[in-house]
Amino acid sequence: MEEKNIEIKSVGELLGMKFIIPSYQRGYRWTEQQVKDLLNDENKLQPQ
Repeated sequence: MEEKNIEIKSVGELLGMKFIIPSYQRGYRWTEQQVKDLLNDENKLQPQ
């Protein structure tokens, strides 16, 4: 079995990367509030 390495990356590090989105997830759309909530949660996790 292939070992997968999991690594935490910032949003900035993800820019420019390519991701494969399965067809069953492509119809999902986030609302503006959901995006704001995600970014606010991310900010709370950042070390001060």
